[in-house]
Amino acid sequence: MTKVLAEVTGSISFSQRGEKGQKGALMREHDGFESGSYKYLSGSGEEAYVDVVCVKGKWYQCIQTYNDATSSPSLTDGHWTEMSNYKSIATHLLLAENATINMLGTNQINLFDPTTDGKMFGSFRVVSDANDYALWLGAPNGADAPFSVKKDGSLYASNGIFAGELKGVVGSFHKLTAVSSDGKKSAGSIYFDSSGYITFDADIYSQGTNPERTRGWRFYASTIWSRGAFGHNNSTLAVINGASMRIYPDGYGFAYTVVRLESTTYDNKTVYKIPLYSPNDKSAGCPIDVVVFNSSIANAIHYYEFVPGGTGKRWMAINANDINNGIYFCDVGGWHQLNGGQTINLVYINPELLNPSQKGKTYFGRGIFWSGEHDLDWSNR
Repeated sequence: MTKVLAEVTGSISFSQRGEKGQKGALMREHDGFESGSYKYLSGSGEEAYVDVVCVKGKWYQCIQTYNDATSSPSLTDGHWTEMSNYKSIATHLLLAENATINMLGTNQINLFDPTTDGKMFGSFRVVSDANDYALWLGAPNGADAPFSVKKDGSLYASNGIFAGELKGVVGSFHKLTAVSSDGKKSAGSIYFDSSGYITFDADIYSQGTNPERTRGWRFYASTIWSRGAFGHNNSTLAVINGASMRIYPDGYGFAYTVVRLESTTYDNKTVYKIPLYSPNDKSAGCPIDVVVFNSSIANAIHYYEFVPGGTGKRWMAINANDINNGIYFCDVGGWHQLNGGQTINLVYINPELLNPSQKGKTYFGRGIFWSGEHDLDWSNR
């Protein structure tokens, strides 16, 4: 059985929807008359605001708009009427008689400090200029305040503690101090001195593995001056086999790349050039400190030219095939044979520093010197 909830008898008619009315004027409150010239509005016609002013604890409403801005309004000039029952929301929430927050007009909240004879303590306001202060605390104006925010988002704080994550793109600082997780123990600092140096008062670690490139993290620098001990556990390495070069930019045991050496004809010989700096795109900026010759053919003969780079570049060359004596390279004196098992230390000096000067000369090996050659035989061990 269906239960009847309601029943209509007679007829129902619908009225046509009326047009949307005009938006009413908004109350614009003032704590006393504004200083300087100001045009008060009554909200008549299409005026957006109706001004109300609080004078000696009483509220007055503008009932006649001033024709022009006035600097000397009067409550008895016919433009105002007392609002005996008006209670401002701002008054009850913010402008209580003994409160220290005061809203003047619209679009700003000003704070006054009763301990300094009512001088302004801070302000929160709407501003049009991107370089103007929209918020400040601690002073009568934003420029002198210890904390301020401009319209463009620029923030200034004379002091502060950021307890969470701080993200930034560009910035400057005088000193950064690292502390323990409990914030009680200093772990070092970074600071700038007057000479423009960055000083680290702590040990610097750059360890671990780059997971995307399966190698250790690198430290790139133009110039490094070590004023104390210097040591290393590995060296950048190149292994030469005929016309092939395996490059180990992170030391032997890590990933390597293979390049084919550039060749040219010199002294009626095919000569392969060994680059000792930036040998390929994947090793851009990498200097080679150790060159290992390891020919896979016992009796093969190969000729090479080292391409060192800058003056003072040092490297070591080793013929790691103890039964191959067919490795030759050019030095400042001509061809030099590197027999199997021999090691040799080399250095490059710009040819213009030599006497007689070799500047402008084109022979292979110019500027390359070597020392400390010694043959170690391990074939019969």
